[in-house]
Amino acid sequence: MLTSIVITVTPLQQMTGPAFVGRAVQAWLLSRISAVDAGFAERLHQGDGLRPYTVSDLVGVGPIRAGQRLLSPERSGWLRVTSLTPELSALLLERVVPALPGAQIDLGGPLVRVDGVATQAAEHP
Repeated sequence: MLTSIVITVTPLQQMTGPAFVGRAVQAWLLSRISAVDAGFAERLHQGDGLRPYTVSDLVGVGPIRAGQRLLSPERSGWLRVTSLTPELSALLLERVVPALPGAQIDLGGPLVRVDGVATQAAEHP
């Protein structure tokens, strides 16, 4: 079962951060999975093969200039997590997503607040 989860976020303060935070999003996702099922998170992290998930970079929050992204609490954006297996989809939807609204995500410098989570195509453009 393919599952796409769009997480709407807002930076907590105005700052300049790294232009690309995909690795930080991946680390955050694995930490959330580990918090609810450490063994499953370890299996996801093992080996060099393809993973049963994807994560996006931070989208829509601010312009990139000279390798840095300008962030402001006045401009929200989003992250996307995609699961490619039924087991991971169930874990994300049942145990990770319910705890997200209001949570903070550390993106390797910038902190963002989770303002909403969309799990259905009609919930996010």
